[in-house]
Formats: sequence, C-alpha cells, structure tokens
Amino acid sequence: MTLPIVGHLDPEFFQVMDDVGDMLREVYHTENFMTLPLSSTGTGAMEAACANVLERGDTMIVCRNGFFGDRLADIAKRCGAKTHIVDSPWGKPVDLDTLASELDKHPNVKAVGMVHAETSTGVLTPLQDFVDLVHRKGALIIVDAVTSLGGHEVRMDDWDLDVCYSASQKCLGAPPGLAPISFGPRAMDVIRSRKSDVRAFTST
Repeated sequence: MTLPIVGHLDPEFFQVMDDVGDMLREVYHTENFMTLPLSSTGTGAMEAACANVLERGDTMIVCRNGFFGDRLADIAKRCGAKTHIVDSPWGKPVDLDTLASELDKHPNVKAVGMVHAETSTGVLTPLQDFVDLVHRKGALIIVDAVTSLGGHEVRMDDWDLDVCYSASQKCLGAPPGLAPISFGPRAMDVIRSRKSDVRAFTST
C-alpha cells in the first residue's frame, strides 16, 4: 500500500488482476475462470450474484437465519424475483427438511440463496447436503461466504457451488473495499442464456 497507485487502465493493472484471480482461485479451491474481486462491499457482491443470475419473474428461495439472509432476500426481490423465504431461528443453522418442503412447492425455482456463516450470529450452516438437494431440483445455489472465506473451509469445486461471494476485510484479513466472487459453470451457462440484460450496469 506504500507503492505508487496503478490506474485501472494501466497494462500493469491487468496483470495484477490476473494474479489476484489466481490467488482467489486458491482460496476458493476452484478452477472457475470467472473468479475476481469486485470493487465493493460484500453486499455489492451479493447484488452482483443475484443481478447476474436472476431475471424478472424468476423464482428464488432464500434461507434466512439472520440479518444477512434477510438482506439477500431483499436484494432478490429488488432484482424482480419471486422470492420465498425459508426461516430458521436466529442462532440456529438452516434446516434442510424445511428447505426440501419449500422446494417441493416451487418446482420452477431458479436459485436458492443461503449464508454459509451468518455474520449476525456466527452460526455456520454445513453446505454439502444443501447443494445436493438444490441441484436435484435443477436450481443454482448462491452462497454468502462473507464471514467464512478464509476462516472456514470453502471448496467451490468439491462442493459444487454455483456462485459464492465474500469480502476482503473479514477472515481474509485484507483491507476493506473488495468483494471476491466466483461463478461456476452452471451459473455461467445461465448468465450466457439470459433473455434480458443485467439491469444494473455496474453488476455486469
């Protein structure tokens, strides 16, 4: 941080971005090409995840067991999604059976969003069983790892996560202002087959 500032159009900056992307792939345990830091907070990455995957009228289920699950649901609604909430008590992990029941009610669900480690309570929800359930229903899983990445194991490829985002200032121990995000192959297929443009230009 003591070095001269490099402008975002400087050729050297592109090399820096490539290097950071490689390091983030190590942290995420992924080969996903679309793995990069956004110039935003974790909430900005949350919005980018929803804005790129969802189109107006899509159905999304959000698992809510704390403050940031609630924010994820709010952003999904702002993206025009028909948003359904699976509530679990604050301080408790998300309940797998409750999500399964909600998925049965919405066979056309496009994505399920959940918080890996809920910042507001510190509760960790194990992901692997949820991923299998969501994929059996043909939906994407969007994971908030703002608190967990760098502090708990997050294995995008082994766990088959579709979208995962975080923030630089928590367990990664870096200065605030960057939000690492990674899109897996399923998510990229959905983005490439969109029928409408992403509504927020800065989230594209």
